Amino acid sequence: MLASTLNSQFDQLGIIILAIATMGIIQGEKANGMMAFILTRPVSITSYLNSKLLTHFILAVLCISLGYAMSLGYTSYLFTSVPIMRALIALAFYCIWLLFIITFVAMMSTFFNSTPFIALISIGVLFICRFCAGLHPFLDVINPASNSLYATTIIMTGDIEKWYSFNIIVTLLLVLSMMAIMHHFIAKKKF
Repeated sequence: MLASTLNSQFDQLGIIILAIATMGIIQGEKANGMMAFILTRPVSITSYLNSKLLTHFILAVLCISLGYAMSLGYTSYLFTSVPIMRALIALAFYCIWLLFIITFVAMMSTFFNSTPFIALISIGVLFICRFCAGLHPFLDVINPASNSLYATTIIMTGDIEKWYSFNIIVTLLLVLSMMAIMHHFIAKKKF
């Protein structure tokens, strides 16, 4: 039951809600001139991007954690108890996938000016990543959405395989790469 919460509710509807909620993370400030105003102050592009991503990530983690805790309580009360450590490790894996989602939507928000287009591209790419998770072991190592799949596996079996750490490293490298791309794009445009 708890695994299906991550798989169905958070990964399908959650991706759509998160993409729509963060689609204007940078685009909105570009459009109304606030980005130019902020960056003319002694604020670096790195601190600007970090604050945007960190704020949205913390808010998403708090909301997901609240829903996850309610689902954990519901599962424990009606079905069977899940070891708390196993549930927390699974949540940590899922949060890495959340970090990728928020960073990707922010990158799309940096590139494009149309919020519906940002949402469409983000949701499409993130759903493709999610549907490709579990198709092939090599794809799972480089696919950030595999963290969600691993979270489900950890909840159901309690096993943490060796290659899970490779996926975490690849996902964090992708996040850092996207942040570097956003930084370069903003610096090049000279907002």
